[in-house]
Amino acid sequence: MTAPRPTKAASNRETAVLFPAASAGPAGFEAARRAAGADISGQAIAVASYPRSGNKMTRTFLRAYALHVQPEFDVENHDDPARQAFLNAYFEAAVNPRGEVVSSVTSARELTDVSLFGRRLVIAKTHAARWPGKCVLDPVFRLYVVRHPLDVLASSLNFLMRRERGGGALDALIASGEIAGHVDDFITRRGVAHYQRPFGSWLDHVTGWTDADGEAAFWLRYEDIVRDPVAKYGRVFAAMDAPFDREAAQVALGPANAVTEIELGRGRDYLGAVLTEDQKQRARDAFAPALERFDYEI
Repeated sequence: MTAPRPTKAASNRETAVLFPAASAGPAGFEAARRAAGADISGQAIAVASYPRSGNKMTRTFLRAYALHVQPEFDVENHDDPARQAFLNAYFEAAVNPRGEVVSSVTSARELTDVSLFGRRLVIAKTHAARWPGKCVLDPVFRLYVVRHPLDVLASSLNFLMRRERGGGALDALIASGEIAGHVDDFITRRGVAHYQRPFGSWLDHVTGWTDADGEAAFWLRYEDIVRDPVAKYGRVFAAMDAPFDREAAQVALGPANAVTEIELGRGRDYLGAVLTEDQKQRARDAFAPALERFDYEI
């Protein structure tokens, strides 16, 4: 059974290219910075992940922690206009696979860096398979968030098909029987078809960022962050030999929790009851290297 091609639900707001790809180094950054008119340091913490793996949650936590901000709304109420206004109040960079720095902001002057780990840093999101060789931002720390592949599939289907299927996209696919085609396609490609061209497979992505033979990123499992976020985010600060305020971190979790869109358990456990034994075995075979490395089971 062939999986239907998902349609992207929401428009991509990250359209304003602020800094084009350029040779790394102070000269390249300064030229781009002057051209864009932004006053940022040029150094960054790169928060990397395959799509739908907790990247935004992690970036929101880091920004809220650095700026000492807390939400003035009910984080559980997704219909509260104040919620979206709050989440859009702090802008960051996004680095695409070509090394271009893009953002949802309309003016480069709105892009800021924050005081984090005792230095000025841009919080830079990327879904690129590796940090691009040509980028004006210099990642002084690479943080990779990995999520169980079946959780990624579940979250991706909900996100990509919510316009067509509504809020219960995953439930609708399961009820119709179409989920089998999406699962088969995911196993064959070792990732989500919609993300294949720009970001590659899930397996290659997590391997590329965490392979000890390369410039390995410090990695956290999404599932562990959800279970004990203060402890897990504290490990990042420890790795940077930077002080970590647990009380401030607890406050910063409010904004981070506000951006979660799919609960843990609606992925691996939820789809686990749907997959056939044959699909489970093929998934184990397809993702074997990463399952062992990150202590995941199917």
